[in-house]
Amino acid sequence: MAKQYERFLRILKNWPVYPEYPAPLRSLPKHIREEGKVAFSVRGDLAGNPQTCDRHLKSLERLSRGHWSNTYPSNRQTGALGLTAEQCRFGLSEEYQKSLNSSKIYSSFRNVLDFGKKENS
Repeated sequence: MAKQYERFLRILKNWPVYPEYPAPLRSLPKHIREEGKVAFSVRGDLAGNPQTCDRHLKSLERLSRGHWSNTYPSNRQTGALGLTAEQCRFGLSEEYQKSLNSSKIYSSFRNVLDFGKKENS
């Protein structure tokens, strides 16, 4: 199990980092590391099950190397929402999130939703 955990740490060390991406997307390796600590703990999903652990590690390796994006390249310029990658990055950016939180329309909408929660409680 120790060798598998070392392999897990090696995968995370080689995980691609994109500093130009917004914070939620940059934190994926951090999230995987935290989930891995739980999974490798005594009460975790991977404890005592080397076959499942190997399967998960192989999947992480494929993801970190970009196996699926190389195997199935996309020739589309937009995603499912019809937005380009740049528009999606902007929507997740801290700058946009701050402007959205300070927006009067968003604040009013949030107040309406919060009011409904108070009524149902």
